[in-house]
Amino acid sequence: MIGVFAPKYENRTKVYLKFLRDRTGVKDSKKIKDFTKEEFEKLWKAIEIMEGFRKGEIKECTEKSKITGVRRDKKRTIIAYLIEPFGWVSKARGVELAGQGKIDAVIAHSRRGNLYLRTRPDKSAANNLDAMALLKVSSPSDQRREKFEKSLAKTNKKFGKTLKGLA
Repeated sequence: MIGVFAPKYENRTKVYLKFLRDRTGVKDSKKIKDFTKEEFEKLWKAIEIMEGFRKGEIKECTEKSKITGVRRDKKRTIIAYLIEPFGWVSKARGVELAGQGKIDAVIAHSRRGNLYLRTRPDKSAANNLDAMALLKVSSPSDQRREKFEKSLAKTNKKFGKTLKGLA
């Protein structure tokens, strides 16, 4: 077991095994399924010590993140959401975050049964995703991609002219 979960390239496996043996009193050949309740408890407590376990704290998150931008494809379909602090997320990830209550949005179903997000209904149209989609928000990677695509198109055009000249 230790060879799989604490491999030699990450751990001092022999030291780990000796530590578990000393803490549990169990021989290496005994399978976990054959451990008594007490032996198993000693094992997981020893693993916690060896791995540096610290008790965590669960905090309630009361403020939900908001969608501050959207990306559309050529058909003007929203394909990604800008959600702080998550950054750009796919439509599926956005729906997942909304389902977990991490963002302030409503999960909607299209006529085809696809899930997507909508802002919470209110009297303002300015904060609707459709209004946000009118703004072109591009990241540096989008700008690099667009520049590359334009350069590639120019190269392809020149290459096409060269081929015609050879024919």
